Amino acid sequence: MPFIVSMELSGKREEQEILKMLKRPCSSNPCQNGGNCTVEGKNFKCDCKSPFIGGNCEIGPCSSNPCQNGGTCSVDGQNFKCSCKKPFTGNMCETDPCTSSPCLNKGKCTVNGNSFKCACQGPFFGNRCENDPCSFNPCHNDGKCKITGNTYSCDCPEAYVGERCQHGCDCKNGKCRVTSDDHVLCECLPEYGKKSDDCEPCDCGTGANCTWESDIFFGNTKYCLCPDGSKLKEQHCEDPCNSNPCLNNGKCKAEGKIFKCECRPPYAGRMCKDDLCTKNPCQNGGICKINGTSFECKCEIPYTGKLCEKDLCTINPCQNGGICRLNGTSFLCYCRAPYSGKLCELNMEISTVMTSTDSSTLKTTTFPSTVYETSSLINVTESSNMTTTGLPSTAKDVCNDDTCIHGKCEVIGQYYRCRCDEGFIGFRCEDKVQTISDKPVVWQLIQTSILFSILILLSGMFCFILRRKK
Repeated sequence: MPFIVSMELSGKREEQEILKMLKRPCSSNPCQNGGNCTVEGKNFKCDCKSPFIGGNCEIGPCSSNPCQNGGTCSVDGQNFKCSCKKPFTGNMCETDPCTSSPCLNKGKCTVNGNSFKCACQGPFFGNRCENDPCSFNPCHNDGKCKITGNTYSCDCPEAYVGERCQHGCDCKNGKCRVTSDDHVLCECLPEYGKKSDDCEPCDCGTGANCTWESDIFFGNTKYCLCPDGSKLKEQHCEDPCNSNPCLNNGKCKAEGKIFKCECRPPYAGRMCKDDLCTKNPCQNGGICKINGTSFECKCEIPYTGKLCEKDLCTINPCQNGGICRLNGTSFLCYCRAPYSGKLCELNMEISTVMTSTDSSTLKTTTFPSTVYETSSLINVTESSNMTTTGLPSTAKDVCNDDTCIHGKCEVIGQYYRCRCDEGFIGFRCEDKVQTISDKPVVWQLIQTSILFSILILLSGMFCFILRRKK
């Protein structure tokens, strides 16, 4: 019995000790990776071994999982070390067989087991797409191989022909051609013909070919094959382009026995001799000059505009119905009476107040207008400062075909007037006289007479009826 009591007391003491130990901060060994735990009050502090850091020394070089592609990370001194799975390599297992782009010529690389595999684009082939149809130099006799699509072609030296330049070719003034059964033919160049086995000059004219035909009596006879389809024996084909008929660098083309010119802009016409200035679109003496594919007009003073179509009278600066006419490099205004002045801006009927040098009295002068039965006088005034004592030397030019529209123009002193044709009036005979026709008047008289006669007849019949009733 005393033994049992003693055992119970001993167990309780151990339990209490264990509880005290559990209550200590470092009792659970919170510091990882060999860190040393120290108590600070009710807490603990870890002194971590390099290269570990963190509150519990839980952070190390492998904490961020730096090893790629399934590699295993382990701490190696102050750093980490990756154990890579095949075929990956590198410090972080980041490199595979395709990393260095081993496939050439835009081939596509894929990892294949512990190596790589290239999917090549045509026409390339090989483990790394390094070969093409020209890699093994299929062209003979110093022919130059070039890639053509997914195959190759050979540029052969002058004396060789064939797909691989395998055939020799002796064809002066001609071109060799390989037939489908691998035979070599010599075909003459244009304007050459086959004489025996050689290509000889035809000398038949531009664009003409020839042939030699054997005859037991006359030997070889030359026939010219002309562009128009004719075959001439020992005769020269007429070449209409021999005389260079196309001007201004035009290109001549023979069409049978006639020629056709292909003209360079801005030239045109059968022989390219016409251009935009041929018909001289420039008006009023302007000089036309070709400018590139267009033209420009050099106008004489006072004309302007693209075609020299404008002058000082284009906008008619003359006022009050005045007529503008050019006068050298200036213009004249032909004014309707009673207007005068440089631009016909003065009305001569308006009283003009003039200051006398002899006295302070004012005198008024009125200039009357002159009126004719069918026309009016029109004053002639120059655009520049000129005296109006007489008609200018160019004023007679006012009388032309369009001055008086329906009449005859007359110059009187420094004026001109229009003598209008019958039935027209106005300063320039531009208005038609409105006349009243006699026919309606006559018709009204006839109607009145008929009505009056009917009235008299009815009155007589009425009187006759009244008499009989009496």
